[in-house]
Amino acid sequence: MIIINTKDEEVKSENLWDNPEYIIKEKNITTFPVYIDTTNRKKYHLSLEDIEKE
Repeated sequence: MIIINTKDEEVKSENLWDNPEYIIKEKNITTFPVYIDTTNRKKYHLSLEDIEKE
């Protein structure tokens, strides 16, 4: 869940093939960048670059 303009909005990522929980814990990730089309809030991209395998 992210906070946008003090309103809670839920966003979803694309399907993941692996469970990223260990990477999230290892890298101490607490948030992910979300890029939202300002003209249509239903169009967004949830960036998962931080959890991609190295």
